[in-house]
Amino acid sequence: MGTSHYRPCGPDARTRAGRGGESTAASRGTNLGRDDGPNAHRAAATYAGAMDKVRSISVSRVINASPAVIFDLLADPSQHPRLDGSSTVRRVRHAPERLFLGATFSMDMKAGLHYFTRNKVVAFEEFKCIAWHHFAQFVWRYDLEEVPGGTKVTESFDYDRPWAFAIILLGFPEKNRVSMERTLERLEAIVTS
Repeated sequence: MGTSHYRPCGPDARTRAGRGGESTAASRGTNLGRDDGPNAHRAAATYAGAMDKVRSISVSRVINASPAVIFDLLADPSQHPRLDGSSTVRRVRHAPERLFLGATFSMDMKAGLHYFTRNKVVAFEEFKCIAWHHFAQFVWRYDLEEVPGGTKVTESFDYDRPWAFAIILLGFPEKNRVSMERTLERLEAIVTS
């Protein structure tokens, strides 16, 4: 995984924000804020020195589809503009047909101005989780868990970096939470139509 700080998939590798529980109905939940769990300092210290808190937000939704169907969409970069709830992802610039651990892919974006991002996949386990980051190393992650009624999909945004103060001042964590809710709504509409 190179210099990435992100943990691999597995039952103990849930997103850090996700450990805080859900705050709404069982079919979907939101956890916004910092995790003060017992491992927060250990997880942050691997790349942030004295930081003793973790910055991450996540949203979850139970979708009536199998993990395989959902994962196949997430692992296909050409589907990302279709899934994106922020409406900033425009098109694939360069990417493999299917993502894999260590894969890089770039996307044309627009948030006021046109720009592009180059991303690297830092966690990948078929039908369970996929995560990537761009140059700022803020991590976007999807965890899939088979549950009664379908698949619990948790999307998280990990912005636990010393330079995160810039996006915090601009209100991006909350904006991203809203966009993530829309993304999961879009994902559900695609796989259940």
